[in-house]
Formats: sequence, structure tokens, C-alpha cells
Amino acid sequence: MELILVLVALFLGLPVLLVVWLVKLQNRVNQLESENRDKSGRLVSLEARLQAMAERRAAAPERESLVAAAEAAPSPAAPPVPPVPAPAASQTAAAAAIPAGDKKTAPADAPVTRAARDAAAPAAPVGVGPVRVAPPIAPRSAVPPKPRPASSAPLPPRPPVAPPPEPPAPFDWEGLVGVKLFSWIAGIALALGAIFFLKYSIQSGWLQPPVRMAIGLLTGIGLLAGCEMRVARRYAVTANALDAAGLVILFSTVFASHVLWGLLNSFAAFALLSVVTVVAVLLSIRRNSVFIALLGLVGGFATPALLSTGQDNPLGLFGYLLLLNAGLAWVAYYKRWIVLVALSLALTTFYQWGWVFSFLTVEKLPLATAIFLVFPVLAWVLFAMKARTAGDGADRFGKLAALNASLPLLFALHIAAVPGYGDRFQVLFGFLFLVNAGLFAVARTHGPQELHAVGAASTIVVFVSWWTNQYPGMRPEAWRAVLAFVALFVVF
Repeated sequence: MELILVLVALFLGLPVLLVVWLVKLQNRVNQLESENRDKSGRLVSLEARLQAMAERRAAAPERESLVAAAEAAPSPAAPPVPPVPAPAASQTAAAAAIPAGDKKTAPADAPVTRAARDAAAPAAPVGVGPVRVAPPIAPRSAVPPKPRPASSAPLPPRPPVAPPPEPPAPFDWEGLVGVKLFSWIAGIALALGAIFFLKYSIQSGWLQPPVRMAIGLLTGIGLLAGCEMRVARRYAVTANALDAAGLVILFSTVFASHVLWGLLNSFAAFALLSVVTVVAVLLSIRRNSVFIALLGLVGGFATPALLSTGQDNPLGLFGYLLLLNAGLAWVAYYKRWIVLVALSLALTTFYQWGWVFSFLTVEKLPLATAIFLVFPVLAWVLFAMKARTAGDGADRFGKLAALNASLPLLFALHIAAVPGYGDRFQVLFGFLFLVNAGLFAVARTHGPQELHAVGAASTIVVFVSWWTNQYPGMRPEAWRAVLAFVALFVVF
């Protein structure tokens, strides 16, 4: 009774602690938003100043080009002034030597001969040569200055100098440890707490199965609904962790209700698991959160192991795993999260071989072969449907699908190597033929071509192993069927 009270107190106290934590985170977020608004205002003002400076720099080259063009324009040349001729000195001296009376009687237009001018000219003094008058110098014609070539177009403005690159941001340890890490731990702890609550309630008989189912369903649905509220979406990391925990609780509750408590028949369990799978797919895509998908994967695959009671229920177990693989593969192809496909393949293989070593008998060989065939078929159907959306990761998805298709060959080798299964050679070689046919089809359509060699080599190894283990006790009438299978493999 005390343990029940402790568990009830934990379930009631955990939401209170989460509310207190959310309030503290809200205050911190409000403070950071206020600081962000202040810094945004300063950034806007700095951008305006930088834009104004850039405009002024762009306008300066235009003004310089206009001034240079004005200086280079030619000025108009002044009109030339005609020169005034100076009177000759010989004519002046001749006019002075003529008497006044002669000036009156002489006609004005009488020509003066060169001999008369020489006779009238006074004798030059001894030792003095004739005076030469320099001819008038004609004015230099005005030569217009050569025009300076003006620039045809203004120089383009200088491009703005790019700021130096910012240093790489330091790793945000505060955001990782203070927000993400504790949110992840809280989600994982909540999911594991719900699973262990279901397990110990079964072992101790605390509550009736319908009450356990109701508690699990209400807890999971309540977490999903609460994380969709606007207040919760402000803390995206915490909300995503709680979403994943709610999905794990729903998966484990439905699985336990069908396999352990018998409250749900196969159809109802399949329908509810399908709904939970669809919700998980939509949440992972909508939130773009690989953490939701990963925690859902871990919780979904951990549920059968944690709730196991040691009883064999292969249809319930592998039907549940088939739905889980389909949902995770759909999310992986849509979001290109190849880690989901790789982990799903590894964990599914672990469950397959765990069931083989724990519960496989001769009577269950046909069921075992179907279990080992259905998962590769699902992988290749999804790859064929979603390979185009995988983009650059299609090659990696194809390699994982090829590996998934090759794993059943190991089970065929196991059947051939165990002496007790040798009498069911029809199941062995029929299963081996189906696997080889699938590998042949995959290699021809998608590749890689090495699958042909893998199938051929595995067929030889399986046949030799079966021959060495079963030949001494093989009935003579079984030879016809064995030879028919050998001929079928050769022709194929």
C-alpha cells in the first residue's frame, strides 16, 4: 500500500515540478526576448546609418565627374586685330627736304622716283651706316587650346567594403545542458516510469487490468494534448520530449492490453497501434524533431522486452514490430533520417533471433520463415515507394534494404545446420528459393548486382551444410524432392 502511495505521489508531483520548471523557463525567455528587442532596435539604427553613408559615397563620384567635364570644355577665341603699318623713314626724310613752295606747285599724285629720293636724301655721315627699321611683326594667330578629353561616363561608385567574417559561435553548452539534456532525460524517465509502473502493477496485482489500461491511455493522451497547447509550444524541446514520452506510453499500454491482459482482440490492438503509429509519424514530421522519432523508436522496441512475461506470442510480437517498422521507415524516408532505418533493422533482427533461440520448434518453422520474409518485403516496398523522396540518401537507403533482404539467408543456414530441422527440407528449400527469387528481382531492378553472387554462394553453402548433417538419416523417397529443388535452383 505504501508503494502505491509513493507511485501516486510521484505521478501527482511530477506535473507540479514540470509547471514550476516551465514558469522559470518562461521568465528566462521573457528576459531574453526583451534583450533581443533592444539589440534588434540598435541593429536597425546601425543599418540605417550604414545605408546613408553608402548613398553619400555613391553620390561623390558623380559630382567629381561633373566638375572635371566643366574644366575640360574649350573657351571661345578672341577675334584677331589687324596690324597698323608704320611710315617708312626714307619717305619722311624726302618730304622734309622739299621746299615749301615746291610743295604747293607739285601735284599731289606725282610719282616720286627712286633717283629723286636718293638725291633728296642727305648724305649720311662718315662712319655711320644706314639705319634699318625692323619690319612690323605680325601678331601670332590665336591657336585654340586643345580640349581635354572629358570622361564619357561617371566612374562607378566604390563597392562597399565587406565586414570581416564573424568568428564561429562557441558551442552552446548552456542550451544543451540547461534545456535539451534535461528535457531529454525527463522524457526518457517519464516513459520508463510508465513502463515499469505497468510491469510492477502486473507482478504485484495492485490494480485491475482495465484500470491499468485506462491510466496508461489517459496519461499518454494527456501528454500529447498538453504539449499541443500554445504555452507548451514556447518550450519546443521540452514539449517534444513529453510528446515522445506520451507516444511510448501509448505503445506500451496497447501492447500490454493485448498481449498480457487480453483486454483487446487482435483487430482492436492492430487498429489502436496503427492510430498511435500515424500520430507518431505526423508529430515527427510536423515538429521536425528527430528526438521524437528516436525516443519513440527506443520506447517502442523496449516495450516488448520490458513487459515480457516469458510466454510465446509471435503473432502479437512481430505484428507490433511490423507496424513500428512501417511508421519509422515512413518518417525516415520523408525526413531523410537514415538512422531510424538502421536502428529499426538492428533491433528487429535482435528480436527475430531472440525468438528463434528461445521459442522456435520444428512445428513453428513455417511461421518462422514467414517472419523472416515479411520484414525484407516491407523494407523493399517502402524503398520502391519513397526512394525518390530520399534525394541524395537514396543510395544509402538502398544499401540498407539490400542488407535487410540478405539477412534471411542466415536463417536458412541455421535451419540447415540444426539436425532436428532436417526432415522439413521442403520448408528449408522453399524458403531458400523465395529468398533467392527476391534477391534476383531486387538486383535486376534496383541493384546492386552483387546480390546475384550472394544468393548463389548462400545456396551452395546451405545445401552443403544440409547434406553433411542430414545425409545419413535421409529417407530414400526424399531424394526425388531434393533433386527437384536442386534442378529448380540450377534452372533459376
